[in-house]
Amino acid sequence: MNKGLLGLPGVESFLVVTSWYHSRRVRGIYADIFDGTGLRFRVVASMYGKGGPDDWWRYRYVTLNVLTEFPKLFLALIDPVFKPSFQDDPEPAPDGSS
Repeated sequence: MNKGLLGLPGVESFLVVTSWYHSRRVRGIYADIFDGTGLRFRVVASMYGKGGPDDWWRYRYVTLNVLTEFPKLFLALIDPVFKPSFQDDPEPAPDGSS
């Protein structure tokens, strides 16, 4: 995704579709990235794929995805270094100024 595309005239909101087990982390990351931009977004869990919040342990690959999501969610909450950035985000100056 290119953050610049979302800044086109007339774009006021957008929809993010992801797996149900990624939705909480994705929501937090997008909230941080688009905070103060005036853009609204909604994160929606895809209805495709096996397993869901009620039976995720029944499918091996879903179980692995759910279990590996916890450390990623934790790291995204405690350390902004682990949050992804967009290619068009400006690099911080070496002296820390903008």
